[in-house]
Amino acid sequence: MQKFFQKRIILLILFFQNFLLLLFLVPFQKVLSNYSTPSIEWKKEISFERNIVGVFVKGIFEDSKEEILLFVEKRKRENDKEISFLFLIKLDQSGNLKEEKEIFSLLGGVSFEVIKTKDQNYLILVNLSQTKEKFLKLVKIDENGNKIWEKSLIRELDFPKIKEFQNGDYIILGNLNYKIFVLKVNKDGQIEWQRSFKGLNYAFGHSIVVTSNSECLIGGETKSSFNDYSTGYLLKINSFGEKIWEKIGSLNYFTQVLELKDKNYLALGVFNAGIGYGGTWSVLQKLNPDGNLIWEISNLGTPQFILETIEENYLLGSYQTPFMGEWIQIYLAKYDKSKNKLWGLELRGIKNALSIQTKNGGYLIAGENSSGGISIFKLSSDIKFEKKDFEIDFEYNLNENIKDAEGQGKVKGSVLIFEDKLKIEGEISFEGILPTQIPNIYLISTNGLKRESSSTTIPFSLINYSRVNEKNYSFSVLISNFPKPENGGHYEIFLEIDQKPFFINTRSKINKHYLPLINLPEKLVLISELYFNVAKYSGKDPDNEWVILYNLEKEELNLTGWKICSKDKEREERCNDLSGSIPAEGFAILTPKDSTFSFWKIPKEMRKIVLGKKFGSYGLNNNGDNLILKNEKGEIVDAMSYGNDNSIFDPPCPKVKEGNSLLRFPQDKDTDTCEDFIESEPTIEKNQPSIPIINFSPKNPVKGTKVKFDASQSIDPDG
Repeated sequence: MQKFFQKRIILLILFFQNFLLLLFLVPFQKVLSNYSTPSIEWKKEISFERNIVGVFVKGIFEDSKEEILLFVEKRKRENDKEISFLFLIKLDQSGNLKEEKEIFSLLGGVSFEVIKTKDQNYLILVNLSQTKEKFLKLVKIDENGNKIWEKSLIRELDFPKIKEFQNGDYIILGNLNYKIFVLKVNKDGQIEWQRSFKGLNYAFGHSIVVTSNSECLIGGETKSSFNDYSTGYLLKINSFGEKIWEKIGSLNYFTQVLELKDKNYLALGVFNAGIGYGGTWSVLQKLNPDGNLIWEISNLGTPQFILETIEENYLLGSYQTPFMGEWIQIYLAKYDKSKNKLWGLELRGIKNALSIQTKNGGYLIAGENSSGGISIFKLSSDIKFEKKDFEIDFEYNLNENIKDAEGQGKVKGSVLIFEDKLKIEGEISFEGILPTQIPNIYLISTNGLKRESSSTTIPFSLINYSRVNEKNYSFSVLISNFPKPENGGHYEIFLEIDQKPFFINTRSKINKHYLPLINLPEKLVLISELYFNVAKYSGKDPDNEWVILYNLEKEELNLTGWKICSKDKEREERCNDLSGSIPAEGFAILTPKDSTFSFWKIPKEMRKIVLGKKFGSYGLNNNGDNLILKNEKGEIVDAMSYGNDNSIFDPPCPKVKEGNSLLRFPQDKDTDTCEDFIESEPTIEKNQPSIPIINFSPKNPVKGTKVKFDASQSIDPDG
């Protein structure tokens, strides 16, 4: 029975690992991704009062408004007493100071650590171990510095660090009595367990990271006796604090560890070669989940930070200073997954720095300067990409014979489109019965006519996910050889379990079992009515044909750059350029010549647009033709075909008799089939001229006879 449940759990995990790819619909636009060394967009310096004895950057973040938040620890002496402060400094996107707020002012040797939590707030670990209180304090604040809650931990630790689990619990790394101490703290501030590790005999922890499966990797140093030289120490523990493995040797010590999206690790360490052999080196090691070395690279200088970039490459920062001289600098180097160096950059006048990558792909680096203040550098993005956010609900069914949904879910996240790869990341939540079988997942690209252009199966190994709780998972997928939509198309996902479709009731216009996640195009305009079989009383064919467009948006739409096109039998596309605009939730009528308007009563609120030439150069064929509406990006917004032309609708809409039109009914119906249109009399009234019809009696009056005239049968368009 135990093996049965273990197998079931494994299958569920594999299901989620692949289920997380059901995740996106975005327009594709080809962008360049050649790496270039970023430029310095701006540099700002923040100075402090003279009696400051120490300044430390404890955190740098972007808030929900893309403003920059700096947490700065300041220490100063007053009356032979040391006071520790923590300030929240808020800058705008140009680096201008917006706000400076004091969060803490405490007497004694107090230190602070700051992390950003999963709920987009901030947690501060206050270390009071060097004061009379001898305990730790956790304080949660929002992005404006307002306190949310505060917890005290009766525990003394040196140099503590803190990280958050996916479920909101916390892990604290510290040191005491030459041992590494690890504390698991739940979201209510209660210590669940604590463990100590001594390595060879003496051990010191510098960094900790929570992995995607809720294990922890610790980086630090160890030695067998107090007088020995330290050697690098890596320790991996499970969620209960039990040791999984440890690695000893190779470097002097590790300063930072990081889990990568591909489930491997980066470990940043120090190797002291001595002044005669080059001095101090920053060594970056890539390790597999078992701690075995994949590769390593080294740069001259003391390690400062590492981060994984949005396209899953690596940025390394090292602090450099000459043996004799006054300048200081951070050297930045970016490497790809195969440790190829992409670029390097020197930032003068900064040390003890932290770095983040901004939402637009740039970089922020903040640290101490030689004047006792803080320097902040904003670097441009080194890679071009397009980002699309998505959020959508879906329904699914495990039994195709059941009409009602057996489960519902929601997925939200972002898609980043590069020239040679596509990345998607976010969270997925679900309610309902889940399958125990491993699904097949297909990524489908479409063309602008809402048809499939290509598809690919997604390998299981590409999906990186972690469990947030029983109903939520986070995910990340990087696809190198992905199908590319054509002509303004988009992506859809198909999930198959035991050769049966998974999704039901989707918004896809290709297949009801496909899942599209963002409506395209962003500007919604429909072809509303076509008048192509021109009656004699309404002008000449094709000069006086007309097409009406309907703007469903709640704001006026500028048609500059838009086109209306038609393809001939050889599939050569001929287009008419559009101009003018369509009012919000209103209509515009297009026609080759302005003489058309003399035959019809055009409503005042309907915009008139004269093309200057026939539709598609030759006009619309009465027996069959097609129309394609494109926006300013060249994306197909709407398209249709009729008569003997099945190039878009198959079957096409019917052709109409002379004087009738093809009308979209209802006007917002859009299934991308011929069912959207019906044959109808034109919805705009005919503008007939006045025709006098006079009858008189008697028919052959003689002289002196009274004649009666009757004009009641005359045609008066004005009534």
